[in-house]
Amino acid sequence: MASKRNISKTAKSINRDIPPGYEVMEASGEFAPWHDFNKEPILQGKVVSVHTATMGKGKDKRERQILTVKSASGERSVSDSFKLQPLFAAAKKKKGHDVYIKFLGQVKLPGGKRMNDYIAAIK
Repeated sequence: MASKRNISKTAKSINRDIPPGYEVMEASGEFAPWHDFNKEPILQGKVVSVHTATMGKGKDKRERQILTVKSASGERSVSDSFKLQPLFAAAKKKKGHDVYIKFLGQVKLPGGKRMNDYIAAIK
């Protein structure tokens, strides 16, 4: 009988050193940490990327756009929101440009739902 391998354990044990002068190029489903607008209501920095990621499971699974911004505190990710759609569209065309996003709080919608409210700008 063939032995079972723990792939993640095996992958971790592989020597991943590369020769000096090379830059690691890896595909990954990972992205920068999420920006916490409750702790820091303002995110300001340069657009690194806008990409699409599949998030959720089962019937809640859907495509989300992710904006990555290089700020003074490092790279941060922001998920798409109705109020941020114009910024995401502009950021796709203006990578490397400065963005400013300010969280204004939550707005009550009809039916008792809530929506995050932002003001966003790009230059």
